[in-house]
Amino acid sequence: MILSYSDLEHIHILHRTRQLYSYLHVVAMTTYTLALLKPDLVGNPLFHRAVLSLISSHGFTIHHEGHITWSRDQAREFYSEHEGRFFHQRLVEFMSNSGVFHAMILAHPTEDAIRKWRQLLGPTKCYQARGNHPPGIRARYGLTDTRNAAHGSDSVESFRREVGVVFPEYEDERVLRFDEVNSTLVGGSNKSG
Repeated sequence: MILSYSDLEHIHILHRTRQLYSYLHVVAMTTYTLALLKPDLVGNPLFHRAVLSLISSHGFTIHHEGHITWSRDQAREFYSEHEGRFFHQRLVEFMSNSGVFHAMILAHPTEDAIRKWRQLLGPTKCYQARGNHPPGIRARYGLTDTRNAAHGSDSVESFRREVGVVFPEYEDERVLRFDEVNSTLVGGSNKSG
């Protein structure tokens, strides 16, 4: 069979279209979450490196990061949704007085980075994590309910609010609105949370 120039052109266009679709699908599938490695974890370089290795081995990449210290007001703003709960003040004091924490916007090539990160963390309470999810970060490295090694956003809305507190200068709308962008690109709905 001999192909004409127009046949070859048509095949090339089909190939490029498939490549573009594949690229858009990968871009559309990438989702984001906020991860904080708390001062108790960051203060132990061996544990810190181990968690960074876990992050990578579970398919996450660090899209944006910083080593941060907070004032009481900044910690209070971040944990404002917990105001009035018995642990709120203890958490604010810990995060504002215990030194540097490592904040990261993590990317994952799936439809739900938030859920995947929270699964890797395990339950918030360390004693529950050790019993119910021993391979989790909190089970391995958490000390108490306040010093539980790490934080993860629990919804897309929390992700946006928390990024605004942790990285006030961050303005990448493609990341901050990933759920809307993904839905537009693939023509469906992509709800994380």
